[in-house]
Amino acid sequence: MTKHTPGPWKEDGSQLVQVVIDNLLYPVAAVSAPGASQEQYLGVLAANARLIAESPTLLACAAKVLEALDSYLDHHGKGLDGVYWGEEADALRTTIAKAEPK
Repeated sequence: MTKHTPGPWKEDGSQLVQVVIDNLLYPVAAVSAPGASQEQYLGVLAANARLIAESPTLLACAAKVLEALDSYLDHHGKGLDGVYWGEEADALRTTIAKAEPK
């Protein structure tokens, strides 16, 4: 699988509402708002674009959180403050794997 286009990405603010890479002319993604009413449409487009634009940052943060959680669990067992975190770590690991190239 090919690696995703590295961030940072940003919402371009145009009527089409695209997600672009700083200083490049082509979009990474164009968004739509299925099911939105006409008055909600532009707001939903912008919200979808913001979420997509933050995806590279969210993926990097999730990987750092998982690394820290795994390190803690390796040293202190599967419990953290009396709560079992192994399932959450596994879910985060699975989600990160889906977004990363294979």
